[in-house]
Amino acid sequence: MKTKRRIPLLKKMLKQFGIEEERVRLDWVSASEGDRFAAIVDEMTEQVRQLGPLNHNGSDHSTTRSGSPEQPLTLVGKMPSI
Repeated sequence: MKTKRRIPLLKKMLKQFGIEEERVRLDWVSASEGDRFAAIVDEMTEQVRQLGPLNHNGSDHSTTRSGSPEQPLTLVGKMPSI
């Protein structure tokens, strides 16, 4: 269940980049739960629509290399085990 433990870390990282944590959702759905899967996708789609588009240029300067919103910081690497 590493994924379940990593979601709070991911949400914290997204917040640092100025991205709402409501854009991430973890649900466990069986292959036999097609109706439930469809409902979850519909709910998430509506939630993201209400949040609106990402504001890449509106993030704070701590997430950029040079303090310029035109040059976002890129993180590359393996996620640490929790």
